[in-house]
Amino acid sequence: MIKKVFMLVLTAILLTSCSDKNKAVTYEDSVTYLESNEDKLPEKVEAATEVTTTEVGKVVDVETATDQYLIVTGEIIADGDYSFNYEHGLIYFVPDKESKEIIDQVNNGKEPPENYYLLYDDISKVNNIPESLGIYKVKVEMDHNFLIRKIEQTDKIGTILYEGKTYETNDLDYNVKVKDRVCGLIVQSIISDGTGIEIYFAGEIESEGYYSIQYNEMEGINTGKIDVDEEYYDNFPTFKGERNIFSIYFRKTNELFDELENHSAFGRGKFKTSGFYIVYNIARGVSPSESLKEIISLDEEYKKMFELSRSKLVYIKGISNDFVIVNSLDCEDDGHVHNIDYYYINKKNPTKNFMLSSEYYYELSDTINEFEFILSSNGYNAVTGQMDEAHNIRCIIEKDTGICQVIGR
Repeated sequence: MIKKVFMLVLTAILLTSCSDKNKAVTYEDSVTYLESNEDKLPEKVEAATEVTTTEVGKVVDVETATDQYLIVTGEIIADGDYSFNYEHGLIYFVPDKESKEIIDQVNNGKEPPENYYLLYDDISKVNNIPESLGIYKVKVEMDHNFLIRKIEQTDKIGTILYEGKTYETNDLDYNVKVKDRVCGLIVQSIISDGTGIEIYFAGEIESEGYYSIQYNEMEGINTGKIDVDEEYYDNFPTFKGERNIFSIYFRKTNELFDELENHSAFGRGKFKTSGFYIVYNIARGVSPSESLKEIISLDEEYKKMFELSRSKLVYIKGISNDFVIVNSLDCEDDGHVHNIDYYYINKKNPTKNFMLSSEYYYELSDTINEFEFILSSNGYNAVTGQMDEAHNIRCIIEKDTGICQVIGR
């Protein structure tokens, strides 16, 4: 019976993935298929009887075995980040020509995706995989859910179908492929429907900028963002000239997140991050996927500037050449906002200067000079939940006292 389940699920998930040759197969795909097709299992699968116990690319079928699994060879694209998300870790795997052909035969001639997500439920299974950025030849034993039983480096695999190319600039296009290199990163995975595209990268990116941390109600955890200084933009890949790197969106994956939390809910520093990806022409919500790999430095002038609390959410509302506007939302236990405080922080003299309290969300829309600027609101009242009239306010900061004069609503 196990043999039947294996062959059906392997074939089913490969067929499902072939509707988009670049879409990676996930653990959830196979579980969903099993649950919804349990009553449709065939009585006999002939392909599962013509196998050996050790040959690469074949399904192991031993009389005394408790389950069956596939042995494949190929390459993984790794950078040492083997953290878990949602109870599993994943490795990006590209099969060699021979393994791809065997999977293709099992899949009745349908072309498999360019790469797969190999999952693991125990960090010890990937302890022998290198931590430095690179493309590594491996031999993998995996079950029908693409869950790794064993993975090891090897000197010899089958025919490599694509070596990869290097982009001279940071700008990518639809010709990008898995294993390509850009900005010192390696393309791990591509999901595309011909018009929109998602590109995932292995490797670290160095940047400097202002960060903020707040409790994320949708994620149920604290998350953070780094607003990157413009001089570091070239460290990030772009797609067809469009940038989506004005902020790095990250979640807690190690103790470095705690270090930022203890420093301040808002501050400035220099960082290395991993897990960068591009979403182009695809409408969907973006979850925090990046993680801190190194805190190169933190500006001590911002230490303890803002308290980190579920009842006080801190956001960056505008950055000019001379100052930063930050707001702090006072929230009740149910997440309802009952007040918003706005602060002015001068870059030359980073002190926390209170500006005003309001019920409206404001953004920095125009800078007149270092001490005079315009904040704009679309009219949404965060306390009442009503849409009022859109409006602007003019703010003037007294140079000597830091007191803010507000002109307008």
